[in-house]
Amino acid sequence: MSLGTKTSYGLRQKISNNRSSFLFLDQPEDGIDSFTIYKVLNPLIKNKMSEECQIFMVTHNANFGINLDTNSVTIADFSNSNKPYDQIFDLMEKRQFLELQSEFDSPVAIFLEGSTESLKKRMKKLTIKENK
Repeated sequence: MSLGTKTSYGLRQKISNNRSSFLFLDQPEDGIDSFTIYKVLNPLIKNKMSEECQIFMVTHNANFGINLDTNSVTIADFSNSNKPYDQIFDLMEKRQFLELQSEFDSPVAIFLEGSTESLKKRMKKLTIKENK
């Protein structure tokens, strides 16, 4: 059994069997393909959320960070040497905290997709072109 299959199985068990009012997941995407995250794990997590379970997750995967339609997303920004980290909330609204981002990139696009430009390049390669 592959590491991804083992991890996916373990996560499914942990999420399904959680009886607490909260759940902590630290980078659950490690070793798991994006299709499994989107089709298998996201529905389980959404189900837990609907059961009034508060979920705290650290992730770098957009399939978790965006497609779960969470109530809030927080980024810990470690670029300020005067503080251990800055918490950045309301990510869809905050656009001015990174010097390298374009005016069109949200922090979500930068941290979970690599940037809007990166997402557009991937979409171009992933889109099936119709034969004419």
